[in-house]
Amino acid sequence: MDAPWDTCLALAWESYRAGTVPVGAVVAGPDGTIVARGRNRIFELGSRLAHAEVEALRQLGVERRYEDHTVVSLLEPCLLCLGAALLATIGRIVYATADPFGGACTAAIEVPDYLRRQLLVEGPRADVVSRLGSALQAAFWLGRTTPRAAEIVEQFDAAAGARIRGTDLPERFEEALPRLLELL
Repeated sequence: MDAPWDTCLALAWESYRAGTVPVGAVVAGPDGTIVARGRNRIFELGSRLAHAEVEALRQLGVERRYEDHTVVSLLEPCLLCLGAALLATIGRIVYATADPFGGACTAAIEVPDYLRRQLLVEGPRADVVSRLGSALQAAFWLGRTTPRAAEIVEQFDAAAGARIRGTDLPERFEEALPRLLELL
């Protein structure tokens, strides 16, 4: 893996350990250097707007445009995050794990600015990063009492190629990663 994906996974793990949706995102410059980081904080802050991508994008200044930058996200960005990337003048989004419930990257969007800008979107990946993202989503939603939690777990378990049920994950990411890899 490379630095943006490693960082996204580590940020997602921080979110998971904090009891919120395990999503990590970074903004990478044209040379791949990480210039901003964000992680999901929805349940920490009690705000449905505290998405990882938005947390990273809000760190960018308004003094320039970012068409040569990329949002890298572990989970497919939702409509809020897609809009935030557009408004932040980002040129590209890449994501690892498809989100069958809230992902908006494959949506037909006919907003003139979106069509004019031709934001490049790539994903989902078909590798271990994507499977780890799905496994973290399944593990998180397994512990929730949301009415659709079972459906969400089933979808992400299938995408991960794993069964997360009954899995105890260690506290530290460095210890959990080998365990997650064993499950995949």
